[in-house]
Amino acid sequence: GKALITLRVTDGFAVSDDTFQLTVEPGNDPPSLEIDLATGNPAIAAGAYHSIAVRGGHEVMAWGRNDIGQLGIGTSGEGTDQTFPKIINGLQNIIDLAGGENHNLALSDNGSVWAWGNNSHGQLGIGESGGGTETDHPEKVLLLTDIIAIDAGYAHSLALQDNGTIWSWGSNINGELGTGKSGVDTSENMPILIQT
Repeated sequence: GKALITLRVTDGFAVSDDTFQLTVEPGNDPPSLEIDLATGNPAIAAGAYHSIAVRGGHEVMAWGRNDIGQLGIGTSGEGTDQTFPKIINGLQNIIDLAGGENHNLALSDNGSVWAWGNNSHGQLGIGESGGGTETDHPEKVLLLTDIIAIDAGYAHSLALQDNGTIWSWGSNINGELGTGKSGVDTSENMPILIQT
């Protein structure tokens, strides 16, 4: 993320640092924040000025900037930034995370994908896009089953299915969806299969 470092280290802790990430003012040298990730299947991800982590029992936590719902905690807007991890309700059995600039993805152990945050280019994959379509809570991404890996870019998202197919959705201004096209009018608000 922008001005943010989040690391998963071998002793089972996530270490996060910098702007809006800790219980200190923005700066270059705040103390690290440790979150116990020793049990379960730990995963971490960072967006622009926010972080998310899975800890024991597949519980998902988020902290940092939350102006457009990127934390997924059910609120957004001015005054909702979180300087300490807060649990995201509605997510169960999460095994992986991906952080875009202002949106996030979560992968459950049953192969379904959840998304929340900014949706200006359809990067949530919920069938709508544009201003006012952001969501401050996790929503299931449409059309996807049997997913084994996820990733998120600035304003687009990707998923790998267990049969080797790749799905993409969101911004395609620079051709990031792999459709052979590019431009503002080529963005997708639902997952599309990348043809190879």
